[in-house]
Amino acid sequence: MAKHQYLKLGAVIVVAGLIVMAGAWVLFGGQIPTVPATGYQYTTQQACVAAGGTWTNGQCEFKPQPTGYVPFVLQTVYMKVMNALDKDATFGATDAYVRIYSFGKFDFTGPYLDSGSNAATTGIVNFSNAAMHTGTSYTYLAYQGDGGTNLYALKDDFTIPQLTGDKTIWTLGEIVYMYTEGAFTESALDSATAAFDESGDAVTLNKTAETVQGCLSWDFTLSNSVSGSILKEPVIVFEDSASSPLTDINDIEEIYLSVKSGSGVSFPSGNLVSEFRTATPVHVAPDEELGSADGITGTLKICLPAAEADVGTGSFLMHFDDLGDYRNRDLDNDVRAADETTTFTINT
Repeated sequence: MAKHQYLKLGAVIVVAGLIVMAGAWVLFGGQIPTVPATGYQYTTQQACVAAGGTWTNGQCEFKPQPTGYVPFVLQTVYMKVMNALDKDATFGATDAYVRIYSFGKFDFTGPYLDSGSNAATTGIVNFSNAAMHTGTSYTYLAYQGDGGTNLYALKDDFTIPQLTGDKTIWTLGEIVYMYTEGAFTESALDSATAAFDESGDAVTLNKTAETVQGCLSWDFTLSNSVSGSILKEPVIVFEDSASSPLTDINDIEEIYLSVKSGSGVSFPSGNLVSEFRTATPVHVAPDEELGSADGITGTLKICLPAAEADVGTGSFLMHFDDLGDYRNRDLDNDVRAADETTTFTINT
């Protein structure tokens, strides 16, 4: 094969009947790159620069890289999306969407270069907008589509190699594995303590009961109820009630979490009163994932002032949530698993 050489023409010339505009990059000894010298689909400066081009006099140009290689447009790029927990399984059609961004330019609310959805039987995503170039790096975001399966979003970078000029199709070699979103299941168990009155997701502490002063324990169960899924970065977050706050948040002097039985969940040892007072998330899974086979019976221990007169009233909340914080958002700006919340109220 003849060695490719590039020459930037400074004037309008005719080569074998082909008009070449001034300033365009032309490949001699090989195929003329399909680089959009006149802008191609990049009709605005913002889109041109986002794709790695240079906007000059209303045109989008792609210049040779430092190695002398000139990127050219690929007509089609393929990517494969599969189930992370069953690597031979695909998702339903349009369960997953994928967007392509210029390298390091990810912004879910901003512009992107191309997008596609997964096919049901193959998991293949087809990008056919001719928006990607050889020898160029990009960022992709795979996120939940409209097919009915709840999925956690995933972002990563990839590079299209310096292909030869006769290539028009390229497939990403690495499979994109996505996780199905789980669901929290939490319930109260009988505390066997007269100070507690439990009703669904509400627990009332009767401070006039003989046992309310000192430390009280309350048992609960926690699990992921969706088969073949995970809860990503599960946490417990304590929060003072906005509608009926504690008279004094410092009335909670000590607070502890422990596991009585089960697997997949672990709590920090020691007093969590600082996390309680500052609503700091308490991470509850060693590997930051709560699988569908995981579940525990745990104990919440609360210590109040020893004298009844020193105990105020009001409510606080205990949230179980994912993504590392209460109502945190995924990369696609959507909240994921529904939180499970128990309200504790201290009555007179």
